[in-house]
Amino acid sequence: MSRDVVRARDDAKRIDAKRNATCGILRLLLTLVVAVLACSDPEPADLRLLTPKTTAETLLEVYGVADVSEEEVRRRMRIGRSFHLHDPETRALCFADLDESAPDAEGLVGYVFGSLASGKSDLEVTITGDVAHVFGRDESGRRSRPVVMRREDAGWKIVLRESVPVAIQRRLAEGAPSSSARSNEPTEPKPPTN
Repeated sequence: MSRDVVRARDDAKRIDAKRNATCGILRLLLTLVVAVLACSDPEPADLRLLTPKTTAETLLEVYGVADVSEEEVRRRMRIGRSFHLHDPETRALCFADLDESAPDAEGLVGYVFGSLASGKSDLEVTITGDVAHVFGRDESGRRSRPVVMRREDAGWKIVLRESVPVAIQRRLAEGAPSSSARSNEPTEPKPPTN
């Protein structure tokens, strides 16, 4: 055999060896990528609950106030207008402990909704581990009582029992109207309606 033929055959073997090595490396890298993705924390099942802020925005959206100004929201709350619920299923997703059959459910949701809606343009979020505190600001710039959220498998959910003051929870459970004269705690806004 001529030298050229031998050289061409050797070149072909080297090229095949490099190709096989490259394919092996690519297979290994692909396996590693799949393993890393499989072992990493799963994303929340619902992107509307991805962060505490998106959960708050989702709640505001189901009542149709996402694009309404804070001033208009506050004006409606001052005159006692309720807010219409457009998507009950999505609202339920926003809460960790909402019992819709409980007589105080609308009042608890209304309190949280009012806290978020009246300060929606300047929500402040602090996160410690799997617990978030979301604060709005009232007309005078004071921070509202925090809305507490917890990270669950589905995402960040509002915890009503930790977000609504105990005295207001009691009054709502008893069916008594709230009165700021009886307490130093903020009066809950008129609850949203279904």
